[in-house]
Amino acid sequence: MSWLLGGIVIGILLDRMIQLPKARRINKRINELERIFQLAENSKDIIYYFELKPEWKFKYISPSLDANLGEGLVQDSYQNPFEPIERIHPDDYETLLKKMTGNLDYEKPIIQRWRNKEGKYQWFEEYATPVYEKGKMVAIQGIIRVLRQMLGW
Repeated sequence: MSWLLGGIVIGILLDRMIQLPKARRINKRINELERIFQLAENSKDIIYYFELKPEWKFKYISPSLDANLGEGLVQDSYQNPFEPIERIHPDDYETLLKKMTGNLDYEKPIIQRWRNKEGKYQWFEEYATPVYEKGKMVAIQGIIRVLRQMLGW
């Protein structure tokens, strides 16, 4: 019986020896991901991930959206994925739809105007990247920068 108990103890110790390095690797990876997340959260640029399938919804929008277009827009956009479409300048609507449907040259910057909470339009430059799964576009991710900041307006 003591040999059985000894075997169990050795088995538990071996398991812990194997699991400890794995846990350290996982913790290290979590810390790395947390630093990347903080980079996005603290960016002046708007960073987003928008899921197209199975349904349209934002998975991530950086807080800088509120700073650039008005307080509360991040939360509004999570609740209503069509919020940005309602804020696009009418002349830029077609470009937005092309971006969302994969009918755009994503190698080039997307210049567009968005209406802020005061009703004024601001110019933005966006670099977007479509996300594909099994050959189908399922999401789009991007970085949007206010042009007035780049041009010193």
